[in-house]
Amino acid sequence: VAQFIHEPIIALAGTNGKTTTGKAIELMLTQAGKKVWFGGATNTPLVDYLLSGEKADLVIVETPSFQLEMVERFNPLN
Repeated sequence: VAQFIHEPIIALAGTNGKTTTGKAIELMLTQAGKKVWFGGATNTPLVDYLLSGEKADLVIVETPSFQLEMVERFNPLN
C-alpha cells in the first residue's frame, strides 16, 4: 500500500510506544500547521488513507516489527 502514497511517510517501528510517539509527532506537526494523517497497526489501516481520497502533508504510520518481517520493500521518507 505504501508504494501508492506520494506524501512523506513517517514510520514508527518497534514493540512499545508507537501510538504514544505517533500522537506526540502528530500534535507537534499539527501545531506547526501541517495536515497529518495517523494510522497503522492499532489505528486506522493505511489503506483507508488511500481510499479516503484525502491529502495530508505527512502520513504517520505504525509499523510493528512482526508486520515488517514479511515486507520485501518499504521505504518511508523516500
